[in-house]
Amino acid sequence: MKKGKESNEKTIKEALKEIEELKDSKKIQEKLQESKRKIEQLHRVAMQMETIIREEEAYHLTTEAAEKILKFDMCDISLVEGELLIVKAAITPTGGSRKMRIDEGIAGKTFETKKSYLIEDIREEKNAKPAINEYRALISIPIGKVGVFQAISMEVGAFDEKDLELAELLVSHLVETLKRIQSEKELRKREREYRMLFERNLAGVYRTTLEGEILDCNTSFAKMLGYDSKEDIMCRTVSDLYVEEPERTEFIERLQKHGSLTNNETRLRRKDGRSMWGLENVSLIQKEKETPQVIEGTLIDITERKKAERIQTVLYKIANAAHSSKTLHELFGTIHGHLSTVVDTTNLGIALYDERTKMVSLPYLVDEKDRLPEFPVRKTFTSYVIEKGS
Repeated sequence: MKKGKESNEKTIKEALKEIEELKDSKKIQEKLQESKRKIEQLHRVAMQMETIIREEEAYHLTTEAAEKILKFDMCDISLVEGELLIVKAAITPTGGSRKMRIDEGIAGKTFETKKSYLIEDIREEKNAKPAINEYRALISIPIGKVGVFQAISMEVGAFDEKDLELAELLVSHLVETLKRIQSEKELRKREREYRMLFERNLAGVYRTTLEGEILDCNTSFAKMLGYDSKEDIMCRTVSDLYVEEPERTEFIERLQKHGSLTNNETRLRRKDGRSMWGLENVSLIQKEKETPQVIEGTLIDITERKKAERIQTVLYKIANAAHSSKTLHELFGTIHGHLSTVVDTTNLGIALYDERTKMVSLPYLVDEKDRLPEFPVRKTFTSYVIEKGS
């Protein structure tokens, strides 16, 4: 009888043990499932963060995600503005969120040390300055160098190391998102500044392919070549802008050889067919290995300068001819030849005025129609020139 009783007791104990083990196993499974759920939530947050373009959206997404992975009574994100920590997003059923100085409370300590804090009971922290006296457990995490994330519970010891680890991972997603958004802002700002400089530049600025497609240019470039707008000229190819195609080929060969050309003088054709001279600084750019090379350059119109240089050269040659020519006719022929390089000399006459007889003689005349050896000055264009001296 006694043995039977002992046997029953043993069986009961074993059964109770098995029941406890099953309970423990069930709790473990529940904890694993809960942990898996939280990890999956963080993964979803990370995916959502990639599409966010505004800081405010990132703040609110972070607090909403925190509510799904932590049990708290208050959660907020505060950023530094001057000497204060200003709340940017919060979940505060009790309304206990407020602005603080950057050297005040656990938030100030977190910001200053750039360290995370897991506190079981903030009543034991001398630096703590809770907005509500009922607050107890606290997680405080720095948001890079810009602010602080905090989650607070009214229950002592409400958070553990696992909670802190999950919260830190969540905040790390926020930090990376803020960095990306800031980088994108700075990039857009630089692009706006570059575009403003590009468009307002008095020099012509352009980007083309090696094959001759005009990728971009500013208004100055278009106007310089006689086009109404940048859209007008971008419908053309670079070949349309050259007087001679071989000049373009030679330009490309030199650019590929040297990588860049400085103060390169080039002869181009305007929209109306007239030629112009330009001075350009050009570079061959390849931003990435897999992308095609692009020509980037600036251009200024030096047509008038080239014309002045040619005139100066002609005057110099005529002055030399005045000393070297043996006869007037030889001198006049030389003058004709030199002038033809800067003006149309199809019809050219060199007139000599005799003040005594008031007659104009033409010792040198090349004219398609007239053959006048001499004529009275009277009221002719020649007399006007003689009178004015030029």
